[in-house]
Amino acid sequence: MEYRLSYITKNEEQLDCTLKKIFFCSHWNDLDKLPKIAKLVFDDYKCSIWFHNKYDYVLDSCINESLSSMALFIIPVTSVFLSTDNTVILKEIEFALNNNVPILPIIFEKGIDDIFAEKFGNIQYISILECDITAIDFKIKIKRFLNSILIGEELVDKIRDAFEAYVFISYRKCNRKYANELMQMLHQNKTLRSLAVWYDEYLIPGENFNIAIDRAIKKSGVFALVVTPDILQDPNYVKDIEYPYAMALKKDIIPVEMANTNHAELEKKYHGIKKVINKNDVNNLYSVFLDIVRKSSLKINKDNILHSFFLGLAYLEGIDVEINYQYAKNLIEEAAKRGISDAIKKIFEMYSDGYGVNRDLKLANKWGKILLEKLINREKNNSVLLLVFEILVRLAENYIEVGEINTGRVKYQLILDLTENRNVYIFLIYRLFTFKHLALLEKDEGNLLLAEELMLEGENTLKEIYSSKQDNLVYIHDEISFYHELGDIALLQENYVKSRKYFSAALTLSKKNMSLDKSVNTEYDLVRSYRNMAWLEFEFYHLKEAKNYCVEALGGIERAEKKIIVDENDFFSEKLSLFRLLSLIYQENDCIDKALECINVAVVLINDNNRDLINDKINSIIVCLAYGEAYLRKNIDEALEILKCTLNTCESMFNKFRIRKLAYLLVENYYLLGEAYKEENDYYKSIFFYKKALSVVGNEVPNVLNDKVRLLSIYLELAQLYIQQTNIEKGLQYLKKGQEFAFKLVYCKNELLGNYEIKKIRGEVKIHYILAQYFELLAEYEDNVNNEKLLLYWAKKSIKYAYEEHLKYHGDTWGGDKLYFSLCRKYATINYRYGVLCKKNNIEVSNRLFSKSIELLSYGNIYLVDKAITCICYAKFIYNTVGNISKVISLLKIALECAVKMCDRLIPGCEKITLKVVDSLLEYLLLEKKFDEMDDIFELFKNFNWEEIKLSTEEQKTICQIYNNMSYYYFELHDINNAKKCCEMVIKFREAINEYDKIRSINDLGRAYSNYAWILFKSADWEKAEKFLFKAINLQIDAINTDNNKYREDFVRTCNRLLLYFKKVGKEKEVDEIIDEALRHSGIIYDTVSHLLIAGVSIDN
Repeated sequence: MEYRLSYITKNEEQLDCTLKKIFFCSHWNDLDKLPKIAKLVFDDYKCSIWFHNKYDYVLDSCINESLSSMALFIIPVTSVFLSTDNTVILKEIEFALNNNVPILPIIFEKGIDDIFAEKFGNIQYISILECDITAIDFKIKIKRFLNSILIGEELVDKIRDAFEAYVFISYRKCNRKYANELMQMLHQNKTLRSLAVWYDEYLIPGENFNIAIDRAIKKSGVFALVVTPDILQDPNYVKDIEYPYAMALKKDIIPVEMANTNHAELEKKYHGIKKVINKNDVNNLYSVFLDIVRKSSLKINKDNILHSFFLGLAYLEGIDVEINYQYAKNLIEEAAKRGISDAIKKIFEMYSDGYGVNRDLKLANKWGKILLEKLINREKNNSVLLLVFEILVRLAENYIEVGEINTGRVKYQLILDLTENRNVYIFLIYRLFTFKHLALLEKDEGNLLLAEELMLEGENTLKEIYSSKQDNLVYIHDEISFYHELGDIALLQENYVKSRKYFSAALTLSKKNMSLDKSVNTEYDLVRSYRNMAWLEFEFYHLKEAKNYCVEALGGIERAEKKIIVDENDFFSEKLSLFRLLSLIYQENDCIDKALECINVAVVLINDNNRDLINDKINSIIVCLAYGEAYLRKNIDEALEILKCTLNTCESMFNKFRIRKLAYLLVENYYLLGEAYKEENDYYKSIFFYKKALSVVGNEVPNVLNDKVRLLSIYLELAQLYIQQTNIEKGLQYLKKGQEFAFKLVYCKNELLGNYEIKKIRGEVKIHYILAQYFELLAEYEDNVNNEKLLLYWAKKSIKYAYEEHLKYHGDTWGGDKLYFSLCRKYATINYRYGVLCKKNNIEVSNRLFSKSIELLSYGNIYLVDKAITCICYAKFIYNTVGNISKVISLLKIALECAVKMCDRLIPGCEKITLKVVDSLLEYLLLEKKFDEMDDIFELFKNFNWEEIKLSTEEQKTICQIYNNMSYYYFELHDINNAKKCCEMVIKFREAINEYDKIRSINDLGRAYSNYAWILFKSADWEKAEKFLFKAINLQIDAINTDNNKYREDFVRTCNRLLLYFKKVGKEKEVDEIIDEALRHSGIIYDTVSHLLIAGVSIDN
């Protein structure tokens, strides 16, 4: 089989051929060690790590070509590695040794050090299992070694040349803490900071131990002996090897007593040793070292302006000194202030990355601008231009991150200007990078047409780079990436035809690539392709297909994670997206528990994620919003808790970064909180959050269609809320604002969708549907035939598009298009209302549409809510048109079956649907006097604890109506006790209703008292009956003083009951007072009362 390598880069970034390559030389069973090593490397270095695909493990003649570009071999040493004679691994290591490629062996298991030494000799290694707290952490050791490789030998040599002298510290391993202490003491003196220190912790992995010690002592001008009682013991390497060798080389030996030691015995065992200096005698210690350093100084660096810079790098990277970030910053910044370009670049990078300093992008940008000005003024050769591009890219990223979007754009544009008509390969790479990142920026800002244009320019540049190698795997990978981005942009434009074209092309290429290369990167491309196709199918409401693509994508992730090496965080965004989509699919199928299971998986992923990336935080917000939205259908309190917690993060990030994506999420967060509080019947808070959403949008028209639709929805919600509170004037204001905005969207097609074919866009259906809802409300509250005409026009238009889509994808069979079903129902209702208003015979059309809607909704138990509501609407339609009560009752029984199934499945909102159905059904059964069927329905109603359920004002009134109807039913059956109980429940709910229209509320409560009094009258409870009659009449007098015509009938009825009561109890003298009271309020009422009295009208009429 062919010798093939795969690679990984930091955060799955595009492969940059300019970066150094590291080869992970391992047994295929040890590939699980790569994530840990990759994290260590990628935390500090930009490079690519290459490794074997475990399925292609046969060496061929291509090995030299494949490995010749590697800067380093990292070998994970395990028992499997040492016990298996794998010819491939042995030849790879042999290649590295023969070609002087550095080797970094890392021990991963205890007890295998000796076996490694036996097999590979005295090659130095690093153990990740070091448990000595005085030892340098293995991560720092690895970093020191990587610095010499990834920084570059030339720079490391320059750094080492900056030291004025080298000190070799000799100590017993058990005294390592004293060696560390001595080194830090020396460097606390500013003059001695240019003193390099060497001790065996600085051994380079892969080196022979004895040779390295020999070289270090020879190079050092000073031999510092760490004196403790331990160096007197026999045998020991310091006494037997290091000290005699330093004496033989006539090195200046300075013994420093770090712990109390017997001086006589020391002098006996270390012949010729100088006087010992105690560590507490700091002045003497510094004086001795300074004298010797001056004598043995390698060079004089005082006047070398690069000296501070290189010393700063040494302390930053830990090259021949301890890592000390404060020293590093001070030294490098000093050099930068003196105009050293390399120092300016380094301090710019440090502040940009937060490496050795607190991350400060404003300071970083200040240094970046200084450097850019210096470079721009230089002669424009290729090496200078490449450095300019590097700085421009980083500056652009920094400015965008701090919210200075336009400045970031300018920096990117400057790269395009400088690379124009320059066909050098590396310049084309920068041009490609810039087009893609500018396009992504414009996409995030909502400038979709510009984003698409830039992305296409990038794709053309890609083809130019690989003009003769379009079967190259890297080219295919990049082409797939462009198809994904172009498809995303088209999806945001709701141009589903174009989106499908790009996503399908990406999927085809991904499958083709998988047949050629089974690496993680290829698997990632396939996963992303499946994910994008899943979202596309979901937009078309093809739930089955969307779910299948999700399953395929998750399968790809599982294969990749099993097969190799990648950290699970590498697929973090994809997993979040897929589980969120699965949650939405289950929600659409009313499987709320399964939806919550999926979103819970996503939440666990968020909690386990330890990366601090902006995109990860944004994805986390998206998932939390989806979590809150799912709970809106199950547990409002839980939903509110989630949404409020998410709001804190969302507001904080938006205030910090001010990017469009976060603005959209903030609007969504406010909108969902508005929805949640509306469900809680807290209309004031609901209105507050809807208005907050509007304030984020401001006066700007959003660029993305989904945002426009959301804005329309907010106007509609505000209108409905104000109207529900009978603040009609305010409600109509929002309706008209929304109507104007909707017209603008529909008629300004270029603004909405550019040059795309509008009829093929599902967003058009949504806009027409919302517009129809606007006119429905306007028609209800403004008695105007023109509004009904417009309402019908937009309803027809919306259903036409929805129906065309339905037929295109589903034919005449059920296809799961919920929007189409709801449009059928709404159109049927609107069509009938318009016919009544305009005296037209539209009954047949509405009847057909209602029937079709119920037929479509009868597929299984998926759309129980929609079916129940449709049956209620259809029943009302039948009653108002043909008056067929039997058909009405039959439809309402179907609705009741749906409600019962909803209750069995604990579908959120089942109580409220049941309430509507029971109310309608009891009313019609009462009309038909089908008393025998009413008991069971009323028992179902009483099964709910209505006092514990949060109900709107209208729903509370519905409960009152049901109890009213049942009180009449029991009264007819002469069941006075149950009639009385029903009346008491009416009063209980009426007293709790806080209606916006206070006068109406007062009158309704008065009517409830009056009805209850009459039941008491019939049960001969005279005293209580009189009390409630007077309570009723006092409330109703207040009502008719406000609106005589509206409430006089209820007042007359109560007066009549009071008169009958007085006659019954023998208080005829009170009759004249009642008549006078009636006369005082209205002559018409007096006539009516007189008429009722004369006629002897009973309470039942």
